[in-house]
Amino acid sequence: MMKKRLQQKITDLPEYYRNLITKFKTYLIAEQNVSNNTVVSYTTDLFEFFNYIFFELKIKNVQVVNRSVVRSYVTKLQNLGYKKSSISRKINSLRTFFKFLVRKKILQTNPLIYLFSIKKEKSLPNFLTKEEIEKLFSLIEPTDFISARDRAILELLYSSGLRISELAQLTEDDIDLYE
Repeated sequence: MMKKRLQQKITDLPEYYRNLITKFKTYLIAEQNVSNNTVVSYTTDLFEFFNYIFFELKIKNVQVVNRSVVRSYVTKLQNLGYKKSSISRKINSLRTFFKFLVRKKILQTNPLIYLFSIKKEKSLPNFLTKEEIEKLFSLIEPTDFISARDRAILELLYSSGLRISELAQLTEDDIDLYE
């Protein structure tokens, strides 16, 4: 699904929202010492959120924003085809922003304090086909110690289903030669 971006420019937003973005950007740089990429991502996320609440919901002040407003924004993002990881980052950006507003005493409470993050999508691991495995085994003839070791590692990985990181952490105590 193709994402539909909001078409407004930052100059279309009222000065109130533009000032909040500027203050938040200054806070991120001066007090949080975050990377430039984080500053750009967070301020872009905030800009998109402000576009949504101002142009679609007609909210003129962040003090009106509550959990249901944020939930409606998340629903909008889902309907636009954003991935869960992108939505999760946008929620994190908003969480940081509202924490900033509370810290600067612009807001009394953080409307995102009890909002749960979206669970990230879990992708299936890549795997080799039977033909690829056979080709891999045929490439290693155990003619010396190193090639015999490499072949044993491959056979252990293939037969046991171990991850490479699990194999790398094996010690002699983990091996039972008599079982």
